[in-house]
Amino acid sequence: MASEALVEALRHVWRNLSSLQIPAALMGGIAMAAWKHVRATRDIDVLISVTGQPPQRVCERLQSAGIRPKGGGAAVPFGGLRAMPFLYEPPETFVEIQIDLFAATTDYHEQALRRRVPFLLPGSDLRVEVLTCEDLILHKLLAGRIIDRADVAALLRANQEGLDFDYLISWSQRLTLIAGLSEAWSEGLPETPFPPSTGTKNE
Repeated sequence: MASEALVEALRHVWRNLSSLQIPAALMGGIAMAAWKHVRATRDIDVLISVTGQPPQRVCERLQSAGIRPKGGGAAVPFGGLRAMPFLYEPPETFVEIQIDLFAATTDYHEQALRRRVPFLLPGSDLRVEVLTCEDLILHKLLAGRIIDRADVAALLRANQEGLDFDYLISWSQRLTLIAGLSEAWSEGLPETPFPPSTGTKNE
C-alpha cells in the first residue's frame, strides 16, 4: 500500500506531533486504506488542531526533527484550509516525502478531528489516527479535484452499508456540498437511489 520511505516518514512526523500532544488525523491517499480503498500515494496529508499549540511551535518542532518547510514555508490554500508543506527524507532512503499539515481552523474541521478513529497501517506496526469515512468524503468534496471526486465515489461504493448518512448529508448541506455528494453517489452507486436526509444531525 505505502512505500517503506512513506511509512518511515509518517512514523517520524507522527511521533513528533504526538510529542506535542496535538490532535491529528490522516486524510488523503493513505487514509483511504482505512476505508476499504487502497490506492498509490506519494505524500502525507495530516489535519491538526491548532487550539493547544500555535502553528509556529509546530513548525519549530518539526524543523528540529529534520522535517523542513517547503518553498519557504508559505501556507497554500486548499479545500477551504491552508496547507503547510514540509519535506522529509528518511535515513538511507534517498527519497524526499512531502508532508502537508492542514490546520483545523473551522468548526467543521475541529468536529472532524474529534471524530477521528485509530488505524493500523497495513503491512506495518504503525498505529495512527484517521478521519472517519464520512469526514474523509467531506474533505475530498471540499478539495474538489478530479481525483478527489473519484475517491468519493470509491468510498461510497466500498462503505455504503456502514455510513452515517444523517451526519454526511447534514454537513454536506451546511458546507454547500450536497450537489457534489449526489453526483459522486450517482457515479459510485448508479443503481442505488441517493438516500434522503432524515433530518437528524449526528454530531
